[in-house]
Order: sequence, then C-alpha cells, then structure tokens
Amino acid sequence: MKYFDESLNCQLWHIKRYAVDLFCTYSLDLFRNGKELHANIESLLRGTPMEELLISEPITGHWRSLARIVTELRDVRVLESHVTHPELGYCGIVDCIAHYK
Repeated sequence: MKYFDESLNCQLWHIKRYAVDLFCTYSLDLFRNGKELHANIESLLRGTPMEELLISEPITGHWRSLARIVTELRDVRVLESHVTHPELGYCGIVDCIAHYK
C-alpha cells in the first residue's frame, strides 16, 4: 500500500506540475494576444492604414469583430492613458475615449 501511495503522490505531483506549466503558458499567450490587439487598435486610431497592421492568427477573430466598430470611432481624445482617482483610491488605464458613430 505504501508503494501505491508514493506512486499516486508522484503522479499527482506530475499532473499539478503539468497543469501549472499549461496555465502559465495560457496566461502568457493571453497577455501577448491582448497586448497585440490593443497595439493594433491604437495604431489604427493613430492613423496607420488597416492594410499596414500586422494581425496574427491568434487575434484574427477578435480583430474581425472589432475592426468595423473601431473604424467608426471619431474625434479620439485619449488612447491608453493612465488614470487615478485620489478620493476613491483606484487607478488603471483607459483604453480609448472617442465618439462612436
């Protein structure tokens, strides 16, 4: 029985290790894809022609769903700007402030 417990513990350790590695890879890919998507949107809103943007395969679906909306934004006031609220104590990054349609 002791051998079985040790074997099971070893297998569980490998599974956990594999799951952590997969999660780290997934999280990193998610971050990279989001960063690329935001960079392309920002470039487009700053005047880069759509045909000059480099849209990789992992973000193609997101890009297709957003491209029509992004091209209808006008009078862009703010892009990727840091904001804080001294009284409420929050901070973050505003992606975009613009007129839509």
